[in-house]
Amino acid sequence: AAMSDGERTAAPRRVDDPEPPPEAVDARRAPSGGLLARASGAIAAVLGGGDAAPDPRADARRFVARLRAAHGDCPGFLEESRETAIALAGRELRLLFVFLHSDLHPRAAAFAASLCERDMARFLDANFLLWGGDMARPDAFAGADQFQAGAAPFVGVYAPTGNSLRRVYAHEGFIDAAALRGDLEAAIAQAGAGVAEIRAQAAQREADRLLRQEQDAAYHSAVAADRERERAREEAEERSALAEAVALSKKLDYEGRVEAARAALKPEPPAAPHTAAVPTTALRIKLPNGEPVKRRFLSTDTLAELRRFLDVTMADRGIGMVRYEVACNVPRRVFTDNAADTRLTMIEASLHPQAVLFVTAAPDEEEEGDTGGDDHATSDDESDDGRGGGGGGGG
Repeated sequence: AAMSDGERTAAPRRVDDPEPPPEAVDARRAPSGGLLARASGAIAAVLGGGDAAPDPRADARRFVARLRAAHGDCPGFLEESRETAIALAGRELRLLFVFLHSDLHPRAAAFAASLCERDMARFLDANFLLWGGDMARPDAFAGADQFQAGAAPFVGVYAPTGNSLRRVYAHEGFIDAAALRGDLEAAIAQAGAGVAEIRAQAAQREADRLLRQEQDAAYHSAVAADRERERAREEAEERSALAEAVALSKKLDYEGRVEAARAALKPEPPAAPHTAAVPTTALRIKLPNGEPVKRRFLSTDTLAELRRFLDVTMADRGIGMVRYEVACNVPRRVFTDNAADTRLTMIEASLHPQAVLFVTAAPDEEEEGDTGGDDHATSDDESDDGRGGGGGGGG
């Protein structure tokens, strides 16, 4: 925040006489050689002269420390540079109280003490953002021009107006505490309405900004949620389509295997005694659904032929089991669809002349359900009798 030239010209000057009173020290006219020398040193420091670069913040800290050392508890003057104080007043929309001090004024200590008196300090802290400086230092000396201070001690009140500060009160020279407080209360009343309006406007802008931010966040959240739902839907459709394709493929494989088994399955042979050249083996089989079936096989038939029969029989009864095991209790044995088992004849499998068998789902069939399958038995049978057909493969 900065003061425009127009504001400086129009700002009121609260002094008792057209000219600074005798007790005010005019920093520009420099009535004494001592003040002129010190002012010249300050100007040289501002322009970059001297042994060390100016440090406005350090000057502010030293000024506040001097006040506290001399007068005890003092108002909360900012220990920051002049420009920082101006920017902070504009940002926080607070009245800025400026105190420019000079040790050359004969009543400088008394005036500073009046500002540090307890009731005055509380009043200042409650109503203003406070900044002060010693005009013997570069930052405060430069501030005399910016704050339109012609003499020290100087106090002024500045109100934020958009991007600048407007002076609403100023006094040069000594003034007693009661009169100063009355002037400051009048300045607060004069500037309060304008500052309150600016604060209300700023609050409304902030509320609008937060509302837009919340609306933008809600919009982006909704868009992200829509995208996530769309992505999840597409993934679900892809998984469903893949599962359907896999299921259809397995179904077609299973149906093809059943039809191959049906075509390759030999007719049931008539009963033949064990004294015949090729006796028959009688099997009683309990299907997975508990239904019993009977079937005769030649004793030289392999278990691949048994599996063809089971594939066709279970398919005809709606038992779409791809992988299964065949077990007998006496002697206890489990036959799978691996090549070693499907090549066994009825005699080699100890199923001749008769046996009771149980068909149960293979372990992987229990996990996969009615899908999967392989053609181990078909390959075994092809090597066994060259006619192909299904033998309980798949998976």
